[in-house]
Amino acid sequence: MAQMQGSTGSASYNRCAHRGCMCDVAPGKKYCSEYCEQNTGSKSASPGGCGCGHSACKRG
Repeated sequence: MAQMQGSTGSASYNRCAHRGCMCDVAPGKKYCSEYCEQNTGSKSASPGGCGCGHSACKRG
């Protein structure tokens, strides 16, 4: 689950930049995996997720 960075200084995570991906990425990262980076032009997630193989997408 994504956390917002607040006054407490907690870690901040963002969603993967791949449109169909539901994964969180660490600060400074744009994609959760090389798969998503290489397939960023894909339209959206299939019923089985975006294809990155991470459990967040398989559940989504």
